Amino acid sequence: MTATTPRDSNSPARHLLAAYEEAIASHLDEDGDVREGHYPAFDEITTDYGRDALDLLRAWSGASEALMTAVNAAADLVHDGLGLGDRDMDVLNLVVNATATLIDNPDATLDDVITEQYSTDPEELRGWWGDWS
Repeated sequence: MTATTPRDSNSPARHLLAAYEEAIASHLDEDGDVREGHYPAFDEITTDYGRDALDLLRAWSGASEALMTAVNAAADLVHDGLGLGDRDMDVLNLVVNATATLIDNPDATLDDVITEQYSTDPEELRGWWGDWS
């Protein structure tokens, strides 16, 4: 199972993009044209700040995707290298999915990870390992 990077609304990249879009929108009229007298500020946002914001957003996105690719590969490497079974792979996938969630939401709990990544009740998922020792 390969986890995907979540597109959480708490992501720093999402907040940056929202702030950038809000800054641009504040200089546009209802038709999407730059308001009279707003050109200098609009130009500054869309050139200097905008370029920096978009570069940071691209870097964040690329870095998180590269990280998740590496984490997934590591889980597969450990699983295959040790000849682990399905149950062990479930634990490794839980770690992969926790990593994906924590990238966008560093304050997430295990229950948050389970709810977001598995769309199931956390107690049900915990039951997968209830009799495992």
